[in-house]
Amino acid sequence: MRNTFILPTIILCLAQPLSGQTPGMRLVYAFLGIKAPDYIVAEGQTVEGRMVSELVRLGVSENFSLITPRNRDKLLHGIHVGGNPASKTAAAFAPGELPSARNMIIGELSRSDEIYRIQLEILRTESLAVTNTVQKNFPGLEPLLEDIPPMLHTLFEIPDPSQLHAPLPPLFAEDFPVSDQKDGFPNPAFSPPSMEDIGGSWKGENGLESIRIDPDGNALGHLGGWNLILLAVTIENDRIIVKQDEPNSPKLYMNNFPYSLAVKISEIARPLQWTFTLSADKNSLVGIEESTSFQIEQGEIVSWDDTHTRAVTWTRSSQQE
Repeated sequence: MRNTFILPTIILCLAQPLSGQTPGMRLVYAFLGIKAPDYIVAEGQTVEGRMVSELVRLGVSENFSLITPRNRDKLLHGIHVGGNPASKTAAAFAPGELPSARNMIIGELSRSDEIYRIQLEILRTESLAVTNTVQKNFPGLEPLLEDIPPMLHTLFEIPDPSQLHAPLPPLFAEDFPVSDQKDGFPNPAFSPPSMEDIGGSWKGENGLESIRIDPDGNALGHLGGWNLILLAVTIENDRIIVKQDEPNSPKLYMNNFPYSLAVKISEIARPLQWTFTLSADKNSLVGIEESTSFQIEQGEIVSWDDTHTRAVTWTRSSQQE
């Protein structure tokens, strides 16, 4: 039996609002990932990580939620990208296998000589009908990564802020969290978050039950049971960086694995890190988690991915006292 585990979380279920708004008021998109042949699997993972980061930012500004289905691998391998639209049929999946999202996002990466080709599609979940697609070629991986934001704006048929507002003053050249402006573009009155803004208690994702952030940047995460993780919080411009602040140890993984396997995982897994933006109402931290995914077969680690990223949201449970 072969399973893939994402540390420290096992179940990827992110269908929570990306800001303080009611979930029913926003569309939900399921990101299935990027298909890539074995000879460029590392490049595919890099593209997928950058895609998740940009989709999270876009979701904040355009008011949609992003989820990762639990059976993402099966959906990714079972849905064809490109070709005849008739080749896509929801009948190929059993009831309940398709995610509870209105649309799905899927992509495919290929390479011929030094030319990278990527195709992205938005599919209607109930029928797998293609509602929009983008296909582009690039002379290398870096140009492709740099073009992901405009590609996503094209895919979602929304204006590219860099085109509407170019050239931007240096202070506003980077992406900022969504303000209260309805068009989703940066508000000149925006000010970076402070430790006072993010201090207090937060509810994390599966596997990280709660987090307490102190004014000095020290934080403590509860992993469930008696297991805790020390964290350090810093603010870099508009970005909130949360890092694991202790060496890896089996205790960080024993809620999900037996001790013998937790020991092996602690020797391999990279330290955890999260990069967030603070929502306009200061009640949500929205961003990505950088961790390690493990493929485990019959109780043994057969492979791991040290470049794994996924979209996460922490929601406030109390203010700093």
